Amino acid sequence: MVSGNQLCGFVVERVTEGGRVDLWNKSSQPPCRVQTGDYIVQVNGVGNWQSLSKMAEEFAKENRQVCFTIQ
Repeated sequence: MVSGNQLCGFVVERVTEGGRVDLWNKSSQPPCRVQTGDYIVQVNGVGNWQSLSKMAEEFAKENRQVCFTIQ
């Protein structure tokens, strides 16, 4: 989790090989690839300091498409 400098969200610590983000990266061109150190600031339209737990819940939902915004 990160906050400050008007950023509020999660920091990408790693991209797991074979996971959804890794598959996305393999089919995407830079700069659209997710990288270690990127900030996830919105998940399925949810994103601000008061809703970090809701952002985490969106990631935890199984069998659901996840759309997120990174900076």
